[in-house]
Order: sequence, then structure tokens, then C-alpha cells
Amino acid sequence: MKTLLVVFLLVLVAPVHCEEATPFQWATHQQVPARISDAALGVNLGLDAWQSFYKTDARARWGFACRLGLTMGIAELTKRLVHRERPNGSDAMSFFSEHTALATTAAHSSLSASLAVTVGWGRMSGGKHFASDVAVGAGVGLFTRKVCP
Repeated sequence: MKTLLVVFLLVLVAPVHCEEATPFQWATHQQVPARISDAALGVNLGLDAWQSFYKTDARARWGFACRLGLTMGIAELTKRLVHRERPNGSDAMSFFSEHTALATTAAHSSLSASLAVTVGWGRMSGGKHFASDVAVGAGVGLFTRKVCP
């Protein structure tokens, strides 16, 4: 059961962004940073799940669930209230970067912190978010990390 949960968390972001027949057939080079950030987020969430479920007690598992749930709830509510248009003009769900918030809330080591930075870079370079979106996303991730240890 734990293995299935970790596999699910590793591919959590993949179905949201798979518009092509295969994930390696990109229409433009601008999609490459966004795909790199998706992969970094998946690895980061997988590392956090591994840390929470395999190496610690029940309190850490509840903290993991609290961090993810709180981060996603705050992000979705804020996106629906603010309606900021993305830099590439695809929709009005730019503020704030949920990917960066999730990656930051999952950061527990220097490796996962560098993956969180990679996620933020990929979201900005891919034309999905402004720098302020990524900065606020990182702030929300740090907040939820503090609230749900």
C-alpha cells in the first residue's frame, strides 16, 4: 500500500500536463523548462513521501498530508479569487505558483531544496508564472511547512 502511494505521488503532476501523444514530443522549446519543473516536482514529492512514510512515525504521515492539503487548498482558493493572467496568456490562473509551493513544502534536505529552485525556474522559464508568482508560492510552501511539521 505504501509503495502504491509513493508511485501515485511521483506521477501526481504528470496527467495534468500531458497534452501530446508522448511526453517527449514537444511543440516548442518553451515547453522544455515546464516539463523539467514537473519532473522535479514529482521527484521532490516522492522524496518527501519516502521521508514521511518509510522513515518516521504516524505524526510525520499526518504532517505530510496536512502540508499537501493545506498548500493545494490555499493555492486553488487564491487562483480562483485573483484571476491573474499567465505570461504566455494561456489562462488566468497565474497567481501564485502551486508547483513551487508544493515543491517548497516538500523540501526537507539540500537536494529537495535544489529541486524546489528548479521547479521555480522551470515555471518562470516556461512562461507559466511571473517571478512574483514563484516568490509567493515559495512563501506559502514555507508557511505550510511551518504550520504542519
